[in-house]
Amino acid sequence: MMTSALQFSKDKTFSMFLVGPMKGTWQITGHNVALTISELMGKKMSEFVAMARSNYTNDPSPRNKSVLDELSKPMIGVLSSEGKTLTMKPPAGKAGLVYMKG
Repeated sequence: MMTSALQFSKDKTFSMFLVGPMKGTWQITGHNVALTISELMGKKMSEFVAMARSNYTNDPSPRNKSVLDELSKPMIGVLSSEGKTLTMKPPAGKAGLVYMKG
């Protein structure tokens, strides 16, 4: 089991710790919450992706390419009707995350 933390700010930014620190912006539409990562492990996303791509000696493996593709998209979660849980929609074949207001 893994522990993760997610904090929302009124200025529509968030910070999250999941394998490493992340920062970005959030947007809510109905019960859907979109989290767009702008910084990962202390690097801007563009720098992080460029660094990851430079580590490939040839074409990226399908797994690594999939990870980079997912990082370039907003993460989508569904907020419960009472606003106490946020269930993240996982990429295909991955486990989901549920955040509970503490």
